[in-house]
Amino acid sequence: MSKNILICLKKLDIGGIETSVVNQATEMLERGYGVVILSKRGIYTEKMVSKGAICIDFDYELTDGYDLKRAEIIEKIINEYNISQIHIHQFDCITSCFPAALNTNTPYVAFVHTGIMGTYDWFEDHFISYKTIYNLYFNMACKIVAITENAKNENKSKYNVDESKYIIVNNSINFEKKLIENNNIPEKIENFLIVSRLASEKVESIKNAINVFKMYYKTHSKSHLTIVGEGEKKEEILNEMNDIKDSISFLGARDDVIDIMLKNDVVIALDRCILEAVASKRIAVISGYENLRGIVTSENIAKAASDNFSGNNLKEVTIDNIVNELSQLTKDDIKNIVHSNYEFAFNKLNSKKNIYVNEDCLGNLNIDKKIFFENEQTLIEKIKKCEEQKEKIYSNSKEAQEYFMGQIKNRENEINALKHEIDDLKHGLDELKLLNKNYEQKINVEYSDYYEIKEKLDKITNSKIWKFFYN
Repeated sequence: MSKNILICLKKLDIGGIETSVVNQATEMLERGYGVVILSKRGIYTEKMVSKGAICIDFDYELTDGYDLKRAEIIEKIINEYNISQIHIHQFDCITSCFPAALNTNTPYVAFVHTGIMGTYDWFEDHFISYKTIYNLYFNMACKIVAITENAKNENKSKYNVDESKYIIVNNSINFEKKLIENNNIPEKIENFLIVSRLASEKVESIKNAINVFKMYYKTHSKSHLTIVGEGEKKEEILNEMNDIKDSISFLGARDDVIDIMLKNDVVIALDRCILEAVASKRIAVISGYENLRGIVTSENIAKAASDNFSGNNLKEVTIDNIVNELSQLTKDDIKNIVHSNYEFAFNKLNSKKNIYVNEDCLGNLNIDKKIFFENEQTLIEKIKKCEEQKEKIYSNSKEAQEYFMGQIKNRENEINALKHEIDDLKHGLDELKLLNKNYEQKINVEYSDYYEIKEKLDKITNSKIWKFFYN
């Protein structure tokens, strides 16, 4: 029987899921499986080809409903390479890989990497068909691999999948020769490294890491920060470091992250990058998605690993606390921390022990296609109904828009007319004010003449002559 595995993910590029897939695929090759990776070419493509994987450049697209055009291409690949099992790693792949698996009767494993609550809701809110598709997809998988218990529980409660379908496979790492033989333990805390996709959902995490370095740098002027990563938020991140630009190096996307880690003392990151830092015997600080979660030590590594080093299950820690702890670490402290962390990862998170292929599910999917196509027809009818409702809503909203635009136009005309009337009244008021001023001036003149005449009359009436003749 064929043991060829088709691995489906969006792109073989920098990222936690991508690096995890590279490790899994490497271990599969070492165990004798044939590996075909269906993804867009990326930074890890050549590396996987050199290890013996077949990498097919493929561009997935999020579509509302099944992407049957791409599914047809995938079906040909499944048949050409005699694929016996499909591993589907990301949401972008489902609408094309799922129907291809069903049409070729090929068993598939659904991987649940996300630990961010609400991810399913976002897809279902933006794509009408996904609620039905996801329900079918997860329930018809031969196995669902979740990286954490929380990821499993969210999936199970949302899609009511049987408990027996789940398996927890923690994010693991390939302890290659250079990691096993590495005795280059940091002796002091001086060189910092941030590894991350420079994407919207990681911005706060990256800023947390930068702020830790900035505070440490204030009292350790020889410190240096290196950043590895690419993404749409690159400029925003670089602007965050304008005040320390002489003490940073920006390397962009790299496929030699482990080698870079081995040249640094502290790695501040999230998720899989923390695991890589631990395996590289570096001091690892979990930056958290929103707030810092602290240094990984023997006291918290098991708990941190259970949630994929996201830090979501750890207490928040302040920048002051982390900087103080880093500043107080002695050479022996560093050695003890990195060695105990390394031992935990080597024994518990080694890809030699955590690779997953469902040996009981190689070959035929053995499903009742009638059930699937009945559900598919229901889905199509739902989509059509939603489309009709959408058109009706659009038509009504357009009429409402035209009505309100007309009302707005009428109100604008009324306002303009009132403005003209107010301008006329203002003009009339100005004329009245001028006329009033003129009248006041005339009255003042009249009063002046009156008092002058009165004064003369008073003089006459008070004269001796007047009194002689009239008294």
